Amino acid sequence: MAAEKNLVRLLSVNFVRLAREVLVALAKTGFDLDQTVSQLRDSIFGNDLTSEQMRTLLFGPKGWDDLQMAVLTARYLELPADRLPVTREELETLCRWLMARDGNETLIDTCVRGWAGGDTPLDALTGFVDELWAARRTDPEFFAAVVRGQHALALAMIAERRVSPVLDDEDAIRILTRMALIWAAFDCQATAARARRTMTNPMGWLVNGAAVRMRASTLVSVFRPIDRALRQFVDAYRTSGDGGAAQTRPKSRLSAVQDIRARAADQGSHLNAANGPFALDTVVREARVRSIQTANPFLEQVRQDKTDGAFGNKQMSQFWYADLLPLHIVGLAAMRLAQMEQQLETLLRGAIARAWEADAQPQVLVPDFHDFTLRPSWKGRSRALADALRGAVLHDADRHSVRRSRARAFGAGETSEHPGHDDQFIYVVSSFLAKTSRSGPVADGPSWVMRRRVFEELDVAVGKRFSTAP
Repeated sequence: MAAEKNLVRLLSVNFVRLAREVLVALAKTGFDLDQTVSQLRDSIFGNDLTSEQMRTLLFGPKGWDDLQMAVLTARYLELPADRLPVTREELETLCRWLMARDGNETLIDTCVRGWAGGDTPLDALTGFVDELWAARRTDPEFFAAVVRGQHALALAMIAERRVSPVLDDEDAIRILTRMALIWAAFDCQATAARARRTMTNPMGWLVNGAAVRMRASTLVSVFRPIDRALRQFVDAYRTSGDGGAAQTRPKSRLSAVQDIRARAADQGSHLNAANGPFALDTVVREARVRSIQTANPFLEQVRQDKTDGAFGNKQMSQFWYADLLPLHIVGLAAMRLAQMEQQLETLLRGAIARAWEADAQPQVLVPDFHDFTLRPSWKGRSRALADALRGAVLHDADRHSVRRSRARAFGAGETSEHPGHDDQFIYVVSSFLAKTSRSGPVADGPSWVMRRRVFEELDVAVGKRFSTAP
C-alpha cells in the first residue's frame, strides 16, 4: 500500500494539454461536450490518426513504448514502399528488425528456431535471406509482395502461376511461409507492447508518469481528487437555470480549481473565439446531467471514498481484455505463433489446391486454436516464445523466475514438459481461446462477441495479411 501511495505522488493528470484540448474544442452544447470527450479519447489512444500516420509510426524509429494503442492495433499494415530493401544487407536488417525491434538476439534466435529445422538460428536466417534475395533477382514483384506483407497478392501470384519459372512453386511457398512467420513475430511484439502499456501507462498522455505494474486502484487514486474538485466546482457554479443570474466565476475557492484556472489562463483568448463566448452555463448543466447518468464502473470507484479491494487489485489489462493478465496476453500471441509454425505451410498449399480446382482466388482460412490438432511440441515453443517476448518487450517484474532456470537447463524451455510455476498461462489462454472458437454452440452471445473482439486485437495478423489485397 505504501508503494502505491508513493507511486500516486509521482503521477499526475496532464492538465496543460487537457485544458488546451478542451478550450480549443469550445463545447457549447451537450452534443459538443460528448464529441469533445470522444475526441479526447481518440487522441489519447491514437484513434484520430490516419492509416498513413499509423504506418509512419509503426515502421519508424520509435520504440514499442512510444507507440499508441491504435498504432499497435494496426500491426497488419504493409511495409512502406520506401522501406523495401535494395541490398542483401538491408534485407537481413529488416528481417531482424521485424523479429526484434530493439535488436534482441535472444528473441531473434527464438523466433527463427520455429522454422530452422536442424540448422542453427544463424545459419537458418542467413540461408533464408540468401534465398529471398535470389528471388528478388528473378522475380522482383513477388519479392516485394512477400517482404512488404502483401501476402494475399504473393499467394495469388503463386496460384495463378505468375511467379518466375526460375522459382518453382515449392520454393515460392516455402519463402512465403517463412516471411509470414517473421511478420507474425512482429505481431507478437506489438501484442506484448500492448500488454506492457496496460502495466506502465494505460492512459497515454492523459497521465504524466509511468509505473512498473499499475493497478486499477492507482489510477483511481490519481483521478479521485480531480473528480472531487470538478464536482464541487460544478455544484458551486450557479447557472441561469438555478434561480439566479448566470455567473462567470464559481463560488468555490478550492485551490485545485484555482490551479486549473491558472493553468488555462494562457488559453483565455479562446473563450471568445469560434463565433461567440464559451457557453459555460450550458456546459455546466450538461456536465451535471452526465455526472449523474454515468454507469462507468471506473468512475463509480473514483467517486467512492475508498476503492473496493476486488476492483482495485485488478490490472488494467483485465478490464480491457476479458480478464487476461499481461502474461496471458503475451502467451496468447506466443501460442498462436507456435500454431502457425506447424500449420501455415499446409494451409497455403490447401488454399492453392482449392483455387486451382475452383478456378478462383486462393482463400486462406486460418483455423481457431485447438491443441489436439498440433504436435505436442507446441507447448515448449509457446513457453520459449513467451519467455523471449517477456525479456525483450514486456519487461514484467516476474520474468526472472523458476522458468528461467528451467529454460537454461532444457534449451530455452522447448524440450521439457514439466510445468513451471508460470505455466498457468497455457491453461488460462487455452480456456480463453476455447471460449472464442467459431465452431460449436455459443451459449453467451454478448460475452462471446466481446471475447472474440479481444482475441482479434491480440492475435497474430497472419490471416489478415492473406485476406487483404493491396
